[in-house]
Amino acid sequence: MLFSRQASTSHGLPIYLVAVFAALALVGATAGAAQASEWEVNTASGVKTLSEIGSSETINIAMSEGGSQTLTWTLGGTQVTSKCSALSSIGARITPGGTGSGKLTLSGCTMVSPPGCAPPAKLTTSELKFATQQAGGKTYLVFEPSSGSSIATIMYTGTCAIAGTPFKIAGQLWAELPSPSQLLVSHAAAFSSAGHLTVAGNSADFTAPVKISLSGANAGRSWKLN
Repeated sequence: MLFSRQASTSHGLPIYLVAVFAALALVGATAGAAQASEWEVNTASGVKTLSEIGSSETINIAMSEGGSQTLTWTLGGTQVTSKCSALSSIGARITPGGTGSGKLTLSGCTMVSPPGCAPPAKLTTSELKFATQQAGGKTYLVFEPSSGSSIATIMYTGTCAIAGTPFKIAGQLWAELPSPSQLLVSHAAAFSSAGHLTVAGNSADFTAPVKISLSGANAGRSWKLN
C-alpha cells in the first residue's frame, strides 16, 4: 500500500485535522483578545491607557449645544413623545477595558403628545454601566442598568389618560461614537435606541446629541478609544 490508514476520532475526522482546527480556533481567540477596546488619555507624560494610568477617569456627558433629547413610544395606538432641553451625567466615569458607569439626568422637559400631559420636571436614571460595541461598522456606547432591568420610571401628570401611572423604561440606550479613535478633548455622540429600548413593554426610542469630555485629573486633555 502506498498510503497508510490515518488515525481518526470517533466522529470520523482524521486526528491531524482536529489538531489543525484546534490551532485555528486558538489563533482566532488570541486575535479577538488582542482587539479588546481600551480608553487612552493624552496625559502630561504622553498617551497612556487607563490600565497604565492605574485608575478610572471621571467624564462629563452633556447635551450638545442647541440639541434636545426625545423619548417616543406608543401605548394603545397613542404616540407618547416628550422633549428635554438638558441632559447631564452624575458620577460618570470611564474604566479600563472600554467600559464605564454613571447616571444620566434629563431636565427642561416638555410634552409633545398626547395633549393634556406633562412629563416630570426632572428624570434621573438608575446607575448605568456602559461598554463599547461594534455594529454595522460603527462604534457604539451601550448603556444598561448596572443591576436589575429598569433604566428609569417615568410618570406623567395632567388630565390625559396615561397621567398618574408609572411606566418602566427598560432595555439599552445606544450612543454612536463617530470618531472614537481620534484624540479629541470632546467626543460627539448620538443616542438613538430604537430596537433596544421599551417603555411599559412597548418599543421606544431615546434620541439625543451629546458631547463627552474628561472632567477629573485630566480635564481638558484629549482622549480616545483604542
